[in-house]
Amino acid sequence: LQSYLATLCIAETKQPTINALMKIIYEGLLQTVVNNEFPCAQEKIVTRMAAKHPREATFTTELIDRQQPTVCVNLARAGTYPSHLCYSALNYLLNPDLVRQDHIIMSRAVDDNHKVTGANMGGCKIGGGVENSIVLFPDPMGATGGTLAQAVGIYKKSLAAGKKARKFIALHLIITPEY
Repeated sequence: LQSYLATLCIAETKQPTINALMKIIYEGLLQTVVNNEFPCAQEKIVTRMAAKHPREATFTTELIDRQQPTVCVNLARAGTYPSHLCYSALNYLLNPDLVRQDHIIMSRAVDDNHKVTGANMGGCKIGGGVENSIVLFPDPMGATGGTLAQAVGIYKKSLAAGKKARKFIALHLIITPEY
């Protein structure tokens, strides 16, 4: 993933290669997050060989729990495409009825010297609560952390007492020292 990221970062990389690399990197990053952060459940799988070998054609294994509610947050600007990629992939892995994509429009707030002082929210479309959900923020760059902090704050403020998200997870490709 670091090698793909290095290619993505160089000035010579242009579209459509940028989107192709973003897809490769976010697929790998999402797999890592799912493997390490999502709950698993034991399942008994009946394979296609069951018609001919009914006793031998099953196996029990630990799989990602398909019933894990998950929200992909599009932090509109650079996070739009990564959020779409994650949302699309999770609909194949999890129960699609439990996967949602929310949208938050944010821009940098700067002072008179053009120093970043925070984030301004332009609007949002949040499709419901996040109780027991894993909330993902696929945003390529963690610059100061202001946008992410404000976005997480939006969800925390809207939660009813005791109805907390299971986890908030940022999926950044690059972070700055200020972050």
